[in-house]
Amino acid sequence: MGGEDAMTILFFCNLSTEKLGAFEHLIIETGRRLSADGDHLVVIFGAAPSGPVPEALKQAGIAWGHIKGWSGEAGIPNGWRCVRPALKAIREYKPDLVAVHFGNEFPVLVTSFLTRLLMRRAPFWVWHQRQQIVDPGFFRKRISRLRLLGLGVGHYVVSYDGGRNSLLARGIKSASITRIYNAVLDYKSQKDQGWLRRELNLPMDSVLAANVGWLVSRKRIDITIRAFAKVSQKLPSIILLVVGDGPERAALEACAVDLGVAERVRFLGARNDVRDILAECDCLVHSSIAETCTNVVNESMAAGIPAVIMNAGAAEEQIASGVSGFVVGPHDEQALAEKLEEVMRSKETRDQMGLVARRKWKELFNLDVTAAEHCDLYRQLLGRTRLPPSVPTKTLFFCNLIPLKTGAYEKLLESLGREFRKEGDELVLVFSGEPIVPVAESLRAAGIRWHILKEWADGPGVERAWGFVLPALRLLRLERPDVAVVHFGNELPALVTILLSRLMGMGKVKWVWQQHQQVRDPNCVTKFISRLRLHGFFTHHFVAVYEGGRESMRKRGIPLEKITVIYNSVTPYTTTRQKGWLRQELGIGPEDVILVTIGSLIPRKRIDFLLRACAQLTSHPSTLSPWHLLVIGEGPERQRLLELAGELGIVDRLHFLGMRNDVREILPECDIYLHASRAETCTYAVTEAMAAGIPAVMLDAGAAKEQIQNGVSGYVLEKEDSQAFAARVDELMSDVTKRTEMGRMAFSQWREKFTMAGTISAYRRLCRTLGGVS
Repeated sequence: MGGEDAMTILFFCNLSTEKLGAFEHLIIETGRRLSADGDHLVVIFGAAPSGPVPEALKQAGIAWGHIKGWSGEAGIPNGWRCVRPALKAIREYKPDLVAVHFGNEFPVLVTSFLTRLLMRRAPFWVWHQRQQIVDPGFFRKRISRLRLLGLGVGHYVVSYDGGRNSLLARGIKSASITRIYNAVLDYKSQKDQGWLRRELNLPMDSVLAANVGWLVSRKRIDITIRAFAKVSQKLPSIILLVVGDGPERAALEACAVDLGVAERVRFLGARNDVRDILAECDCLVHSSIAETCTNVVNESMAAGIPAVIMNAGAAEEQIASGVSGFVVGPHDEQALAEKLEEVMRSKETRDQMGLVARRKWKELFNLDVTAAEHCDLYRQLLGRTRLPPSVPTKTLFFCNLIPLKTGAYEKLLESLGREFRKEGDELVLVFSGEPIVPVAESLRAAGIRWHILKEWADGPGVERAWGFVLPALRLLRLERPDVAVVHFGNELPALVTILLSRLMGMGKVKWVWQQHQQVRDPNCVTKFISRLRLHGFFTHHFVAVYEGGRESMRKRGIPLEKITVIYNSVTPYTTTRQKGWLRQELGIGPEDVILVTIGSLIPRKRIDFLLRACAQLTSHPSTLSPWHLLVIGEGPERQRLLELAGELGIVDRLHFLGMRNDVREILPECDIYLHASRAETCTYAVTEAMAAGIPAVMLDAGAAKEQIQNGVSGYVLEKEDSQAFAARVDELMSDVTKRTEMGRMAFSQWREKFTMAGTISAYRRLCRTLGGVS
């Protein structure tokens, strides 16, 4: 084993297994793929596997052993018990790489050091995240077990982006971290529909919610039962199934009795048919507050049912809240009950959310993809990749932008081009006007080329849509790209360009239409006849910047497999200015509340609505502190807005800052972000506010509810009601504690969902796939 051409992976996991669950399937599929290529996987468990597991391992060509007593009771491992047996296994199998999947860092560190001392050829060590990695405090940023682990471990595998960010915050280098989601196999139940209700003697019209997991304290199943009890008073047909066993079972059964729902909460114990059970249920409810990328949530997604879960670990990466289920705040029992009721009350809601959930499972949490990523990572770390040599691809990126500021979108393009170049690919940009000097210098420094289509626009915001066609065709003939991305909202000129490029012999170019403006749900006519639907016949792929955009495309008949969601995102903040510089520059007092909005001064941004809402703040008795509104941006509406401010009597509180290149430094100085546009996608300005750690009050448009969790990281108002808007702003102005906590939650949501690294990776992967390079 471990010869020149083959590699041996020794995988330690303190697992006591007797069933073929999600993790077991991952091990088996990874081992099968390695064996097919002549490599070897050896798994060391925390206890001897039983049931169908040993035979499945054998069929996959996986050798295995176990360390007696390592798994401990109730999932609590005896960490130090693994050291000597692990050294013995390493000596026996002489692996090229050791992968460790358990949470006790010090035993791993000691074992890795001892292998270096005792073996001539020490293996490469990889640590796989098993438990949720919380954000570090001040001292843990500098001194922590995970940071020390880097002395013996060469690479970290985390199961969600939040885990990666927590490692980065501890000083682990980005190049040493790979995110590979937990994933599950596709599954179709072989049992007859209704079998579970018959087995449990339940009415066939009963609505079933399931909670699956160990009955241990950190799973907080007591919260699920209490939330269910509240909902059951309103919905008499619902039943809660608790699947799993553990030391908390007696206490949980007593809790159900005390709440008067013992007949409607069924404890099924540990089961080997969880996937069959989920296929029969209508919803998953999960209240654990310490998770990574939860396999049971993935299983519910694969089963095509929505989930109502608490925000822990990868919750918001797995579930698009309000679209494929709901994510509520940790410990928020009332919110869990409200969202559970919303899902359980409406079959239409469940069916729609379940469809989106299954689509997201297929895209991100599919075991075939994850197992391949594990195998590829091991080979790359050992320098033995069997993938074909990297083939450079060229992407021509059309965006009807005149870069007049160093904003979020400009930064995305720069970072995207830098990443492409680093991997041997090329990104060529096409603008509708000359970029300003700072943007041009940044692009040159990143090694990015660009072209200007002067015929495409007569100035900022003055687009000449049909002026795109002929210049674009000339550029296509000049550059000969593999992929062409079109980022502007006029579908017909883009469609004509695609058709003409084919007639001119450029049929090999793969076209991507990227959502530029809000895509609204179609009416009965546009479901069947629309410009976007026409695009679906000739465009190879579509990028939506939020889940709602994808859903609107799907309703127009664009196949789901041709749509990828890539959120707009921003980089972390870095500032060299001293705190309070903006107040000093504008003459704003230290106790005054600073409100801010960003956007072009054009009608659809509805700055006039914000002025009217802010004017009402002066009449609120709870508004104790003076306030100031900063308006960042420029446009034709400026004079009209100044006149309106005069009519409303708020000129002295209003500051028009114009076009600024230091928005990223201004936002951390502000207290509340305001946004009133009714036609948006995934708003960069809101994402920047989240990254700055300030809450937002905004109207519901585009991705508003995917960016801001209403009542948790800000407020999203359904109706265009200036009085209600002002009341929410006043609430945050008057309560500093709430404002600070919501800002903290906004920052947390940005870090988990809207970081630049994930967006760049998704774009590059899409362009390489379309260009014929996996």
